[in-house]
Amino acid sequence: AGTSGQGYAGGNTPSYNDVNGAGGGGAGAVGTYQTGGVGIASSIDGTSTYRAGGGGGGGDNASGPGGNGGGGAGSTGAATNGTTNTGGGGGGSIFNNTSGTGGSGIVILRYLGAQRGTGGTVSTAGSYTVHTFTGSGTFTA
Repeated sequence: AGTSGQGYAGGNTPSYNDVNGAGGGGAGAVGTYQTGGVGIASSIDGTSTYRAGGGGGGGDNASGPGGNGGGGAGSTGAATNGTTNTGGGGGGSIFNNTSGTGGSGIVILRYLGAQRGTGGTVSTAGSYTVHTFTGSGTFTA
């Protein structure tokens, strides 16, 4: 089950098929049979980017794609990891009943006007100053 405001539920595997996994829920939609739920698009940094997609379910002869937004694909072999700096879920695998690791997260701060803070990678998007953190860091205003 999903948590309100944090993501949607994973999909269901049909009762007649117990060897293929369901996709994980994404930030923007539930997972479906083998397919991860889509993430949510944001243009906070000036480019529309999907993040927080659910991981795909693995299967014995077919595997589901990860949700748009960095979710790892399901696999018949080794598990697939979520994409770095997207918060996407790891894909599932029936190989040793494993799953990939989720993609690392990202923190993006944006404010109107010229730069008046430090920390992260600083860029501009139109009239906004953007600070992007892909690891630990400190923002100082």
